Amino acid sequence: MKLKISRMLAIATSLSATASLGVPVPAASPPTLYNFTTIDVPGAPGTAAYGINCAGKIVGGFGGLRPGLDVPLQGFLYTDGSFITVDVPGATDTDARSINDAGRVVGAFKTDTGGHGFVRSANGVFTTIDVPGAIFTSASGINNAGKIVGIFDTATGGHGFLRDANGSFTTIDVPGAGNTTVDGINDAGQIVGVFNGTTGEHGFLYNNGSFITIDVPGASSTHAVGIDNAGRIVGSFFDAKGVVHAFVATPLFAGTSGKPNCYGQSVAAPSPGVRLSPTRFAALPAATRTFGLQTLRV
Repeated sequence: MKLKISRMLAIATSLSATASLGVPVPAASPPTLYNFTTIDVPGAPGTAAYGINCAGKIVGGFGGLRPGLDVPLQGFLYTDGSFITVDVPGATDTDARSINDAGRVVGAFKTDTGGHGFVRSANGVFTTIDVPGAIFTSASGINNAGKIVGIFDTATGGHGFLRDANGSFTTIDVPGAGNTTVDGINDAGQIVGVFNGTTGEHGFLYNNGSFITIDVPGASSTHAVGIDNAGRIVGSFFDAKGVVHAFVATPLFAGTSGKPNCYGQSVAAPSPGVRLSPTRFAALPAATRTFGLQTLRV
């Protein structure tokens, strides 16, 4: 049985399947905004990248990414064209999910005792991460202060967690949610993820002890999976027809995060060129009162 890396992997599989079946092919190619480089672990039946740091080091998984493949799931670290396998000793499956600028990698692995999270130091030393009392733990994000976020399961359901640099855990549960999944954290300690509510799946931002729901207007479900030091949130959503799209949500009225970007510059959250009047601002959908939501299409 393949590693239950996290509920996020199930979400990613669902999104991939929907995208392959439902996204129409555009009639004309859009303007090129990026240079794309394919990253494939040599000989692997599949490769997926999940995290990148400011030095351009990339982590992900390869091998058993899909159900039915009789090969183990293994993590990798990709640096300057070379691959290093990231496998927790004694694990049957390993998945590397995030890397910070110090080269510390977090993820999840499976053994005979179940699923566990891990952090790998820059020199290759692994430390197991298990939330006390959990039956399953997976680490999904790490910032430059060494704070780690992820998910854990108990008999009562799924929860998010924050692990401080000193090793102490804080449970993160959106009030009233059936399950909470935590995906990303920035250097200001702002956390994003997904929760199941009475009306479906919603993204959220957790900041200084408060939750803000992130819903793309008109979406049937929204998944927030990453946040940068400017407070910009990326993720995916399903529209009313069941087609999946990516989005970036840019804060409209946030201030400076006080944290540098990859170029050492002080990061200020972008603001719109035109400030809205209080009347027009109040008329906006709830999500766009805090964020300017932009759909990204390939």
